[in-house]
Amino acid sequence: MAFNDPNDASEDGEYTHPPEPLSAEDLKITTETVNFLQYDTGVDVRRLQVQVRSGHLHIQGSVESREQKKIIEEALKGRPGIVSVETYLTVLEFTDF
Repeated sequence: MAFNDPNDASEDGEYTHPPEPLSAEDLKITTETVNFLQYDTGVDVRRLQVQVRSGHLHIQGSVESREQKKIIEEALKGRPGIVSVETYLTVLEFTDF
């Protein structure tokens, strides 16, 4: 049976550990990805969060259209240093009634 230090427990009693610090490579990939999305695809990155851990990219937030979501998903495939991509994007497409 593993011993868990009571000082590691969160308020709900779950045992948590601080996340590993970003490696220099993950930080570089994160910065390059945000710059690429902003300047090469024209996507507004202010509503996006990009995280990279060991080359696994997670992107979440909202985009203005289904087209922008598809542009992001396609643009990130095969980018240097990215092992996998998981997207959690909400489309804010509005229609006139």
